[in-house]
Amino acid sequence: MSFKTLEVSQFPRRSPFTYCTAQSSPRQKKRVGLLTLEKLLQKKRVGLLTLEKLLQKKRVGLLTLEKLLQKKRVGLLTLEKLLQKKRVGLLTLEKLLQKKRQQQQQQQQQQQQQQQQQQQQQQQQQQQQQQQQQQQQQQQQQQQQQQQQQQQQQQQQQQQQQQQQQQQQQQQQQQQQQQQQQQQQQQQQQQQQQQQQQQQQQQQQQQQQQQQQQQQQQQQQQQQQQQQQQQQQQQQQQQQQQQQQQQQQQQQQQQQQQQQQQQQQQQQQQQQQQQQQQQQQQQQQQQQQQQQQQQQQQQQQQQQQQQQQQQQQQQQQQQQQQQQQQQQQQQQQQQQQQQQQQQQQQQQQQQQQQQQQQQQQQQQQQQQQQQQQQQQQQQQQQQQQQQQQQQQQQQQQQEKEEEEEEEEEG
Repeated sequence: MSFKTLEVSQFPRRSPFTYCTAQSSPRQKKRVGLLTLEKLLQKKRVGLLTLEKLLQKKRVGLLTLEKLLQKKRVGLLTLEKLLQKKRVGLLTLEKLLQKKRQQQQQQQQQQQQQQQQQQQQQQQQQQQQQQQQQQQQQQQQQQQQQQQQQQQQQQQQQQQQQQQQQQQQQQQQQQQQQQQQQQQQQQQQQQQQQQQQQQQQQQQQQQQQQQQQQQQQQQQQQQQQQQQQQQQQQQQQQQQQQQQQQQQQQQQQQQQQQQQQQQQQQQQQQQQQQQQQQQQQQQQQQQQQQQQQQQQQQQQQQQQQQQQQQQQQQQQQQQQQQQQQQQQQQQQQQQQQQQQQQQQQQQQQQQQQQQQQQQQQQQQQQQQQQQQQQQQQQQQQQQQQQQQQQQQQQQQQQEKEEEEEEEEEG
């Protein structure tokens, strides 16, 4: 039996099994079943192919989605990179700001240090002014010392004069004793009038010597006044020299010693002149004695008047004794003044030691000033270095910004 396959198109509404059942055998049925199974499998395959195509389409869609996601991821990565760059820029800006803040703090500290240095300089200037004032005071003290030395010299001269006066007073007392003896001899021995006349002549000569001594004292006083004027002029010159040159103090001391020697020489010369004058006066007295011997006979009546004058001389001697007591008191006062002057000299020595200490302090201050100047120079160098660093940082920032702009443009 021939078996013919029927197409589906010929039997659109009926299955092929209905047409084969009447004419087919079981084997044929099996074959038909297999064919049908094959057809079903083909249909399933077609369905699977369609499913595969759909899945492929879905896969293509998914791939497109993945590509879009990748593009989005790339955009996000670029955004992250840009954000990182921005973060790096912000960090650099923060670092720059911190550096600027540190620089500002350093500048403030430097300004404070400069202010402190200025204050120290002002204090040093004040100390220098105080030192100058102390030096002026020391100069004044030196002038006072010189004046005191001159006063001591004057006092020594006065003491010498007082000693001379005391010697003269002793001579006068001896003369008074001789006069008293002569008066007693005159009362008892009227026959020895010639001898008394000779003694009276001697007394007159002594009186003349006293007058001459008084004249000499006046001359000495005038000379002392001249010396004082010369000393005052010398003091003025010394003050000017001290103000101009403080280092010439030692030379001035030597000059003072020389002046003292000159003064002593002048005094010796004056004494020699006085001795010469005394010799001349003695010669004059001898001439007068010769004249008086001729007039002695006429002067007997004047002896009574001379006795009255002698009484007056005794009164004057008492006054001179009182003056001597006053002079002794003055000498005691002078000794006290000398003790005070010694104390002042000790104080002056202490002041000189203080001056030396002050000079050492000045040297230390000068060293400090030099150190401060060196510190200022170092600070200026640091400021210059900071300015150079700031310029370099600005250049680096500009280069970074240019690179970022180029990257963004690329």
